Amino acid sequence: MIASAMDTDRRPQQPANPAPELPPQWQRRRLRRWLAELPVADLHRTAHLLHAALIQLRQSKLPPAKRFACIELLRPHVKYTVEGLQPHIVSAEFPLPRNATATVTLVQALLRETARCYHTFSLEKLQGEKTLNLRTLAIAIARSLHYSGLLLMESYATFQDPPPGLWRRIHTLYQLADSEQLTERNVEEPESPNGKTTVSRCYKHILLFAAAHPYGLAPEGTRQLYRSLARWANYLQLAPEPGTPLLRAKLWVDTGSDIPPTPVTGQPSAAGRVYLLSTDALKPELEKYLQPRRPRWRFWQPEERPADACLLEKVSFAVMARPTRQPADGQLHAVTGLLQANRHLSFVNGLDDRLTGASMRFQTPPPKAAVKHRRSSPSSPSRHTDAISEKNSPPLVSRWRIVNTCERGYCLHADLKQPIKVQIGDIIALKQRIDGAPKWELATIKWARFSDRHGLRIGVHVLGADPVPAITWPLSRNRTAQPPNRSLILLNPYDVHGTPTLVTPRLGYTPQRQVLLKSLEGQTEVTLLDEVESDGLFSQYAFRAPASTASKETAVTTGKARPDRAKSDDG
Repeated sequence: MIASAMDTDRRPQQPANPAPELPPQWQRRRLRRWLAELPVADLHRTAHLLHAALIQLRQSKLPPAKRFACIELLRPHVKYTVEGLQPHIVSAEFPLPRNATATVTLVQALLRETARCYHTFSLEKLQGEKTLNLRTLAIAIARSLHYSGLLLMESYATFQDPPPGLWRRIHTLYQLADSEQLTERNVEEPESPNGKTTVSRCYKHILLFAAAHPYGLAPEGTRQLYRSLARWANYLQLAPEPGTPLLRAKLWVDTGSDIPPTPVTGQPSAAGRVYLLSTDALKPELEKYLQPRRPRWRFWQPEERPADACLLEKVSFAVMARPTRQPADGQLHAVTGLLQANRHLSFVNGLDDRLTGASMRFQTPPPKAAVKHRRSSPSSPSRHTDAISEKNSPPLVSRWRIVNTCERGYCLHADLKQPIKVQIGDIIALKQRIDGAPKWELATIKWARFSDRHGLRIGVHVLGADPVPAITWPLSRNRTAQPPNRSLILLNPYDVHGTPTLVTPRLGYTPQRQVLLKSLEGQTEVTLLDEVESDGLFSQYAFRAPASTASKETAVTTGKARPDRAKSDDG
């Protein structure tokens, strides 16, 4: 009996829940039984089975009504499978390891196949299928847009380019709904706040999410942004014709292309219909929502803000140009901090001595015992440091490896062999070589992660190119100059207008304030206009120089380095 028991133990054990076979005839009763036998404890295996079932269902020759009913039965299982696999992606380090990369690929394939099933069903209406009613067609288009938006969100969250053909499918679906006059028809959607949605709202939600530049956020922030923007989709104005008057329209959508919303300065193709977009109606509603408030019956409690207020405050719907990008395996040199970037750019460009601390006429530094516990502002030129700045070498340049690129940012990685200190919300100057010539870009650090095994990783959001060092003095009401600060003039910001902007420290600078600006070619008094960007440690302003000072000696432009002071730009 002992031997027989041992022989029994040596036999290969059968799995407790074997993989069910796909239903051959797609009958509802058999499909429900098949779904009940799915190995829900193993989400990866469940995802593979659902993906194979969706492919077989899309390629089958079932009647459209029966195929739509089968897709609706599979939809709840796709939902909980995707939600169950997402924690495996969010909790993983970036760049994603091999297991997390396989999970991302599986989730994207499942979402893409679900969207294609609904898309194929809706296209049968164009082929003359008379058994489809308009209500079912509107549901299919809204479902396909929903899963296409989720697929786009997963691509942005993992810093990947959208799959080829995704934007073309999104535009085609909206065109189909517009031709059948179904864009404003209510569709039942359990995931919507009020339980209903429309094709127009799903389409605008995707456009609004793409216009918010989600590449600049951390992976978990991208998913939260997509969910938060769902309630603001109806405030996006969409004009059906280019000639329709739309105030301050900054984007257009070319439905005949495979690209996201583009600036109005571009040229759309003639293959599709062009729609103009504007966020003018969204901005006042968003500002009203972000204001702190408290209930009247609890007046003693402090004012509270919405849970997603910090995330929505960082969203910028300005239209940004697409800068030149390095390959995903390239290298970058960087200098972190506004002060250090100003000093390094002054050194490598061989700028005039007036941009150094020797000519600022600072007071003699006190003894060390008197300043033992004093902390100077990181963005203000230190008296002791700038007095000997010309005797010291420029700030150290750190080397970073490009993990991934996106529309307006990078994911960078640095090993543990070099000392690097970064802070979220700070400025970082990036140097790359394009056609053999060095090019500087200015970016802000959006997120950072550190581990002993993988080193330091940061996500940066590029603001513009060609930064120029400068020194600014904020002027008080009696026109008294405040202590100077090291700033940067951004000659080519990545926005629609392309006018130069001024990057200053966060404190001491407000809109409509007079500032004395000193650069290589002279000194002028400028007025700060709207705040373009602000991320905690710096502010980016548009500025205007008085017409009376628009001369050669006060022009704010980049200057050529003097031959006798030009430094090497090898970093």
